[in-house]
Amino acid sequence: MSDAMIQITNIKKHFYITEGFLFNKRKIAMKAVDDVSLTVQKGEIVGIVGESGSGKTTLARIILGLIKQTDGSVTINGTDMNRIGRNALKKMRRDIAVVFQDPASNLNPRITVEESIMRPMRIYGVPLKEAKIRAREVMEKVKLDACYLESYPHQLSGGQLQRIAVARALAVRPKIMILDEPTSALDISVQAQVLNLLLDLQEEYGLTYLVISHDLNVIRYVSDKIAVMYLGKIVENGPAEEVFLQPKHPYTVGLMAAVPIMNPRLRGTKVPLLGGETGSLIDATPGCRLVSRCIHVTEACRKISPELIEISKGHLTACHLYNEK
Repeated sequence: MSDAMIQITNIKKHFYITEGFLFNKRKIAMKAVDDVSLTVQKGEIVGIVGESGSGKTTLARIILGLIKQTDGSVTINGTDMNRIGRNALKKMRRDIAVVFQDPASNLNPRITVEESIMRPMRIYGVPLKEAKIRAREVMEKVKLDACYLESYPHQLSGGQLQRIAVARALAVRPKIMILDEPTSALDISVQAQVLNLLLDLQEEYGLTYLVISHDLNVIRYVSDKIAVMYLGKIVENGPAEEVFLQPKHPYTVGLMAAVPIMNPRLRGTKVPLLGGETGSLIDATPGCRLVSRCIHVTEACRKISPELIEISKGHLTACHLYNEK
């Protein structure tokens, strides 16, 4: 029996836009996510990285059921989300919690912290008395004093708000947490506190995390595995340290080159950053999405989209440099 908590198979999400006027109108597909497959095992932390517009958040929204995929399947804890009934879907959603990028915009400014934490529990039918007890328990877990339960969002700092967002997600006792840019709105010192908190909670409760971020250092710090996305496709996927220290795909190499190097003695060893113009998601060409920016382009790159192949144990990349070997 598989221990996969999230199984994404050949997921596609196409948005359609209309071009032209009157009788010359035509619909064009914008391939936000294009044939993506990914597995997250129980108790694992998988990070998804990539530039803005690579499809990271769209993929997360599909997993959460906020938008419907064009094709493919999502299986959560052994249940195919395409074949699940309405009541079963509501029950299944208790197993998945999400922490968004900006907690201030996701907390109602007119209600107290306690009410914000209790709200999802009440929606799932938890009695008021039990919800109040759980709210105090999760506040303790995120290392905030219970006195903050009577506070309003505008009275709290960014770090406190993010801890409350984590507490609210934790209160429904999920098995999976999806963290969409969980520290991007915080300064460096607070980022470290929140990341350490998330790691402690993951270990204590055996949670499964899917972490989405453009901050490579954050992803490296928390992740067991990393998936690199570019223009709707996963171009590299493997163990975190191996992807960071031995990136294989030219796009991943370019991303790593953009990470600031603190040691001045090593700054001269950086490889050149990616050049050229970012490709388009609209009517994407059949070849590799990176052809306009890659220095290793061949004729095959322009005509054939490379498949993900395993180049070492658990380390996959989609590049003709390795397909041809």
